[in-house]
Amino acid sequence: MRPPALSDLNTSQLAWKKLEESTLEWLTPLLLKYPCKVAGAFASTHNHRPSYLRLSSLETGNHFAFVKLVSTSLADRERLIGNLGKEILHRGAATPVLLSVLSLPDNITAFIYEWVEGSPIGTSLKEMKLFGNALSNLHKTLAHVSGHFDIEFRTQKRLESLAQLASSPCFSTFWEDSTEREFVFRMRDVFLSDLKKMMSHASPCHGDINLGNILVRHDGTAVFIDLEDALHSAVWPGLDIAKAIERILLPRVSSSDIVQLESAIDALVQAYLTMDGQDLGSGFEPGNGHLARTMRWHTGLAIVVMTSNRHFGNSTIRCELTKFNEVIRLVDAYDYLL
Repeated sequence: MRPPALSDLNTSQLAWKKLEESTLEWLTPLLLKYPCKVAGAFASTHNHRPSYLRLSSLETGNHFAFVKLVSTSLADRERLIGNLGKEILHRGAATPVLLSVLSLPDNITAFIYEWVEGSPIGTSLKEMKLFGNALSNLHKTLAHVSGHFDIEFRTQKRLESLAQLASSPCFSTFWEDSTEREFVFRMRDVFLSDLKKMMSHASPCHGDINLGNILVRHDGTAVFIDLEDALHSAVWPGLDIAKAIERILLPRVSSSDIVQLESAIDALVQAYLTMDGQDLGSGFEPGNGHLARTMRWHTGLAIVVMTSNRHFGNSTIRCELTKFNEVIRLVDAYDYLL
């Protein structure tokens, strides 16, 4: 079913009861422009307001828009992400359409995106082939528009800054009392030592492939969500494949079914490589260590990024390190497949 046209939504109503009365004022301009109901919200900013909203039709209850709320100081960056989405849509890769931008009170800007109805990608061979083909198409599309968005330049500057932090006394000071200090420094060393390798055969990629960022629509097409990291992710494009295996396949395929895991990895990689001659570099094939090394590298990268983010609390850091440890445990266990 197609989402309702905005003109069909002619009554303003707020249905999400969790929003307090004091919060309703800054949502009023949004609801006047898009008469609807707020069907749900998720994630939070540190001021306890929702940072993402789902809007749905008053008449049918169907979702029709996804709203991302950002500080007005970050609005230019979000506009860039929206424009990147429009460019890749024009070239055949699927991502949500940016419908409009709306200024709200309290220095908040609302970016209203088309709602995409779909389900998370599965682990069947058919879905892995679909994903491999779609990812190949996305990478080629990003390569075509990368110069317009300075993706290579942004990547170089970001990685140079993170490498400096990883090598600095600040990094050592930040982690010196951590119970995971040995693990953190081991991953940091992998990040630094393999940085040049990740920049060889560099090409723009999504940068944040996970179960929530790729959906399969009812017509069988794959849609990529959240292009924020794509603005500074011109590295070895196998990074996206490695993240798909780490975040989509490894947690969901039974550890006792090695044949299924190996077949799924092979289906994904071969679909990617055979899509109009896509290239992942000389000598690449599953099982020769490229993917395992890449997973360790971006775990190190994630730890350095976490070090640079002053908003992380101790509980968040512990939770993230537990997750990273599990990632590396899985990578070590299936190293011979990767």
